[in-house]
Amino acid sequence: MMEFNFQDAFPSLPLADIYPLSARAQSWLARASKRSDFLDKPSTQIAGAIYMLCGLDYHHRQFMSHIEQLSPYYARKKEFLEHICELPNDSSVSPQNIFPTEIERDHLDALHHEAVAYINRLGQFISFAKAMKLEAMCTRAKELISFRNKHTAHRSIDDPRNETFELQEMHAMAFNFYQLNNGAFPIFQIYDQGHHINFHMRDDHAVLMDEAMAMLQSLYAVPTDTVNT
Repeated sequence: MMEFNFQDAFPSLPLADIYPLSARAQSWLARASKRSDFLDKPSTQIAGAIYMLCGLDYHHRQFMSHIEQLSPYYARKKEFLEHICELPNDSSVSPQNIFPTEIERDHLDALHHEAVAYINRLGQFISFAKAMKLEAMCTRAKELISFRNKHTAHRSIDDPRNETFELQEMHAMAFNFYQLNNGAFPIFQIYDQGHHINFHMRDDHAVLMDEAMAMLQSLYAVPTDTVNT
């Protein structure tokens, strides 16, 4: 088994105070790996899985940056939809206002690219969890895996697995075609296993990272209130 010297970027901070959680996971590994009873743990697999979490944080951060750039677009769209039934004929709130500008279209496309990349990284982490026989701890991740299995790793319309053509078309529209909106925030949706599954990047990311960190702690517990000594 190879030996590694994992570096702790925040040695003076209690584990619980380190954010984002991918950075906490890196400090967790640095602290855990210095203990003699960690030697039997699969360090290569664990380190790779933590890099996946860094990817999740990266794509989440990029996604939220694009959301910020799109705030004027979502504000226009929200105003129009809220007042569509009461608009006078001479209203300045035009239906054209709900269409994005060229720059906004670029940001909207980027949202989909980041979401697809995010789901693929999540799929990698779920495979790691299965390898560790801890996938039961990844409750929300398992709920979202249909996005990976039916669209992002490969689309069911290109690689059918006994789905009807109508279902394949629905899978194919999970990204790039449309999305739901919760206020001014986009929500991706896919239909699988007889029900709709929603992916809300902002809300789901926090849950997924908490699940991942709890799973790592179950592999080897490092006290969250201690610093690296």
